[in-house]
Amino acid sequence: MSIRTQILGFPTSLVSVFSRLRGAPKEGVHSRSCWADENPIRADLFGLELMRTHVHSLAVSHARIGFGTRGRPLIARLNDNARVLQGANIVLSHASEQGKQLTPAAEWLIDNYYLMDMQIQTIKVELPVGYYRDLPKLVDGVFADLPRVFEIAWALVAHTDSHISTETIREFLETYQQTQPLLIRELWAVPINIRIVLIENLRRISQKISADLKARDRADTLVDALTENGGVNGPQTMQLLAGVEIHTLSRAFLVQFAHRLRGHDPQKDPAFLWLDGVLQEKGTDLETLVHEEMQEQGALNATIRNVINSIRLMTTTDWNDLVEDVSFVSRILAAHGEFAGMDLTTRHLYCRAVEKLAKGSRFSECDIASLAVSKAQNARVEQPAEPRRADPGYYLIAEGRPALE
Repeated sequence: MSIRTQILGFPTSLVSVFSRLRGAPKEGVHSRSCWADENPIRADLFGLELMRTHVHSLAVSHARIGFGTRGRPLIARLNDNARVLQGANIVLSHASEQGKQLTPAAEWLIDNYYLMDMQIQTIKVELPVGYYRDLPKLVDGVFADLPRVFEIAWALVAHTDSHISTETIREFLETYQQTQPLLIRELWAVPINIRIVLIENLRRISQKISADLKARDRADTLVDALTENGGVNGPQTMQLLAGVEIHTLSRAFLVQFAHRLRGHDPQKDPAFLWLDGVLQEKGTDLETLVHEEMQEQGALNATIRNVINSIRLMTTTDWNDLVEDVSFVSRILAAHGEFAGMDLTTRHLYCRAVEKLAKGSRFSECDIASLAVSKAQNARVEQPAEPRRADPGYYLIAEGRPALE
């Protein structure tokens, strides 16, 4: 039987009076920025078919992109994330030293903080401003002025609960490019953007962990104050409770407050009666609240574990094969000649040449690659005595380039 059921008849109007006296919560200001929502980056987990449908819709929504220097640099947010994570690590480490009981998610954060900080410093080095400016930006939506590959990474993180695998990335990019082929430089930017989003998610989780710790401390302080003033049945109990801003009480606060009241009579204890009134005003009960809090803590623990493991994967994976596998340019070049059997450096030279030729021209990268392959195929038939001309590289990086240009 729930606590609310046990305390039928408690004057919940008193809680309403407290709430009106302290003022109602202010409505949040709407913002179109993806940074406005501080909740963990977590969305529905899709099966393969639903994921493909979602990725297709995402690609369709990216029909409008812009180029140039305009945009919102990610480095500023990354620096802010570093500040928030450092602050959370200090607070949680101090709490651990004081012997406070921490959640598993908090322990994960403390144990892996230096790994995350090292990743942030590495990302700063690997993401120079010039490279960032060269990425196509979205024109509208909550990700406006940010690289479209950043929203791709965000969606990938959200719909996997930060559990990233190379197979998932490959499937995601394959499906996306059936609608919108990505530029070579965008494909190479996928790993670092995924890491940036994972760090962003870690920042949000750390804020949630820190806020919950602060809320539990507030609950302990309130119970301690009630005890110091003659006990929870003392004359100053209702006066202290009247000073509590009801709308600011989080689930973590209420669960901890109830935990500290264990052993008290829920039918006579004024603090327990006040708590049940708060829960009734919020449309819930203690059993539901505890269950939801346990679920949330479990979810936070799973997500932070996924974030850390995924960052480790992202830093130890050789991305050469994956990028080449999903690159339409590489596929076009590999369909002719000896491209697939060439060494990695030469293949990169070919693709880099395609990328440079496509910049500033009215042709796409796939157009350039196809044109080079077409010239090579024609030369194979028309000039069999000159085998060098039968290779697309002759037109991309050798004597045939001026004619291709």
